[in-house]
Amino acid sequence: MAGTWALLAQHCAPSAEAGRDAVTLAEVRVLRRVKVERRLAVLRRLARCEQAVAAGDAAYTMHRERFPRAPKHDAARAAEQAEQQTAEVLLNESCALYLEQRGFLVFAGVRSAMDGEKLRAEASSARLRPLILDVTDEKSIGAAGASIADTLGGQGLWALVNNAGTCVSAPLECVSPAQLRQQLDTSVIGSLAVTQALLPQLRLRRGRIVNVSSGLGAVALPYLGAYATGQFAKEGMSDSLRRELRPSGVSVSVVRPGAIMTPLWGKVRETGKKALDQAPDDIAGIYRSPFERFVRLNERRAQLSRTRPEDFARQVFRAVTAPRAKSRYYVGTDVRVATVLSRLLPDAALDRCFAAATRPGR
Repeated sequence: MAGTWALLAQHCAPSAEAGRDAVTLAEVRVLRRVKVERRLAVLRRLARCEQAVAAGDAAYTMHRERFPRAPKHDAARAAEQAEQQTAEVLLNESCALYLEQRGFLVFAGVRSAMDGEKLRAEASSARLRPLILDVTDEKSIGAAGASIADTLGGQGLWALVNNAGTCVSAPLECVSPAQLRQQLDTSVIGSLAVTQALLPQLRLRRGRIVNVSSGLGAVALPYLGAYATGQFAKEGMSDSLRRELRPSGVSVSVVRPGAIMTPLWGKVRETGKKALDQAPDDIAGIYRSPFERFVRLNERRAQLSRTRPEDFARQVFRAVTAPRAKSRYYVGTDVRVATVLSRLLPDAALDRCFAAATRPGR
């Protein structure tokens, strides 16, 4: 008992320790100030980088206006328009052809036999083999897995690239449960179902899984909440898979592309307009103007982006061929900046960045 009292007295009695505690608190305040100043310095450097990129884009535009390119041949223009079918198909085709041209035997999931014939016609060899695959249909997944196993004959599969996806774009208040299920079924549940079906083949080769996410897996933008939900889920699923499969020797990487100018942005506008039209008039009236402004701004950003589908395909190639696969690969300056900002800035600062996009009016 005496020992207890002595301990309490020693703890409560004022001494030089109190002065040292006060100095420590002052040091903590200084360290916090230094940390904030460092964050601000990083943000200033990022702002200067973005200004430099914008200046370069403006100079490039002025150069093209002054010295315009020769008009393309009609056949070339028609081919370019025909190529832009959907964002998902465009990226998948680019990735499949890139890997096939570099010696891989590629099983490319397609939606229909016609899509498969078009893709086969663009290939440089018989190494590209289209497979009809619906990632939301268990029977389709099972049939594709059995076909791959029969073709490989026990050799095993080296890599699986999960890039199936859709984009439900609308204010979350206007997103129906059916639309959200569609987003998650395709982006998350379908990717996991395909992975489960092909894991026995991947284990035979101690192979690799590459899950394609998005910049919205780091920062959730307004009016793309359903899509961001799927991307955050895929990022978390990839982290868990990577840790669970490590004892099997199967690596898991995420490829995170930024804005790429594809027909995706037309789909964003269409699906958002459809959701707003189905919402009650008083609810739709709240969001219609800022949503239209948001779509225009993002279309403009995508148009100015110099990231191309070939850049995406190159990063996928690195993920499946690097001696030691990284956990994440980034495609484009914008996604790198977004990833850094998501780590440095508090939520309140990020919210202020998007405040103008959600403000009614104009």
